[in-house]
Amino acid sequence: MTDRDFTELSGRIEGTVRAVGLLIAMLEDQGTVNGKRYCAALRGSARTLRIPGPSLSATKQSMRELARALDDARKYRRAMALKG
Repeated sequence: MTDRDFTELSGRIEGTVRAVGLLIAMLEDQGTVNGKRYCAALRGSARTLRIPGPSLSATKQSMRELARALDDARKYRRAMALKG
């Protein structure tokens, strides 16, 4: 994989993760999704995930990082709502 290919792939992954995060945040704010429960499910899935190949560790880490980012975003939105 060339540097250009890697940059393209990482940009697409980052964009996808940010889009998912925004979607979950919007659904949480609407009361459609229980964010805490979703994050717990993400973490649980990361713990039990079994896929063949060398990407397992990175996949699990990404799932845990997404859960942490969603938790942090939820806390931030709550803090901003209390301020405003």
